[in-house]
Amino acid sequence: MTTSAATVPLTSSSSDVCFFTVGTHFYQNFVPAFVWFAQESNPGAACEIVVDDLPLFELRHGDALSALRERGDVLIRPIPQLRRPPVMDNTYRFILDPMTVREFTYIGDIDILMLENALETHREVFEAGHSYSNIVRPQSQKLSGLHFTKTADQYPLGDTSSLVKKYPNDEDLLYALVASQGRLFRDERFTVFRPTLGIHLSLNRLPFNSPARPGYELTSSYLTTLRDLVNTDGFARFYAVCNDDARGPLKTAIGLSEMWSAMGTTPIPEWQEYVRGI
Repeated sequence: MTTSAATVPLTSSSSDVCFFTVGTHFYQNFVPAFVWFAQESNPGAACEIVVDDLPLFELRHGDALSALRERGDVLIRPIPQLRRPPVMDNTYRFILDPMTVREFTYIGDIDILMLENALETHREVFEAGHSYSNIVRPQSQKLSGLHFTKTADQYPLGDTSSLVKKYPNDEDLLYALVASQGRLFRDERFTVFRPTLGIHLSLNRLPFNSPARPGYELTSSYLTTLRDLVNTDGFARFYAVCNDDARGPLKTAIGLSEMWSAMGTTPIPEWQEYVRGI
């Protein structure tokens, strides 16, 4: 359905947003970086992350977690016991109610370094009268895994076991969930509007895009913002309290920042030879 609702000014701010996602197994090591960049780009926002081994997470990342909690609301919670657990760990983010209640809930990927203010970037969608911001994948009945919703319109979810049984794919399940709530919309203004909000350090991607698959979503704007954040005292202090596992994504951020800085000052042939020699 195509809609053209009247614009309603939005008075909310980033402090009205909770970032809610899942980090399991190796991806638990992305949690500190995810939260730090989300806090930097979204002042006052809360973060809630579901992990598969809470005691292990607290043991390995306790110092980083303490530093992050000094900056804002951060809840790390374990995967609960469900009557029907999903096939994919990623699906937990769509079948659990966040315990941290803010006006808006942003459900995303744990391996994105957040470099934009989520509410400001998506403001136009909500001001158009929609209860969520996401896109339907072309020629499918899937919503993408980056889902920004008004909390009261999506939660509480109730029993999701029938959806888990029917839809093993998380994006299929999310589409079915929103459809069951009667909230699906088609608005020609936003059919391809799906900002990543940052650099996607997926283990399944290479840094640069190719016709076959997306890359890290590197743009000059993101790289400039990343460089500015990496070169702050706050980043240095946070890096110092992270363990080696959590420093992996942070080192990638440093490397991308250095690459971008060098690209502006180094003749391209010399830079290419340097990169080839790494």
